[in-house]
Amino acid sequence: MLPSDVARPTAVHYRMLALTWAGWLFDFYDLILYTFLLAPITADLGLGREEHALVMGASLGATAAGGILFGALADRHGRKAVLQWSILTYSLGAVLCGLAPGLRTLAGARMVTGLGVGGEWAIGHALLAESVPPRLRGRFGALLQTGAPVGVGLAAVVGSFLAPAIGWRATFVVSGLPALLARSAGCSPSRTCGARGGCRRTRARFASRRIWDAPSGSPC
Repeated sequence: MLPSDVARPTAVHYRMLALTWAGWLFDFYDLILYTFLLAPITADLGLGREEHALVMGASLGATAAGGILFGALADRHGRKAVLQWSILTYSLGAVLCGLAPGLRTLAGARMVTGLGVGGEWAIGHALLAESVPPRLRGRFGALLQTGAPVGVGLAAVVGSFLAPAIGWRATFVVSGLPALLARSAGCSPSRTCGARGGCRRTRARFASRRIWDAPSGSPC
């Protein structure tokens, strides 16, 4: 039995939703945070509008490449492992932004962030869509999308209130903390279940672990 075959969502489905939602939140947070730090970056590195446009364009372009790259890797190596890689990638990009001494390194760091962001977008959607019962996919997909405006709001708060206190570099370094999500992605769904309906739920959870870990096309 696949997790999408059950009549009602289980704890496994909500755990997948929570993890992918958090991934989406920090995707958009890391992607948008730069726009709230333009003034201090300009003052420190002396960048003009053209240079900022180049940096932001490079990061957005990298999201497309990241979706293609990490999506292909997820089909080969499994969603769990590659979801971890994508989260670690955009977290690493955030830290590198805080360490960048100039335009080229900053643009490169933003491209690393974009690669990870695009990868998490692709894998998060795929993981949720193949795990949730068909009648609930629209609802779960809509809930996943709410991570985007929450992430933008968080970027606005951090950029407006935290960054002036600790500086733009420290803000980017602290923004690498979503790497801790990779630890959550590394924990497979629990085997345990209650006594009532235990056999069916156990089969669903076993199947969810196989979807979580297995490459695309693996037999179920």
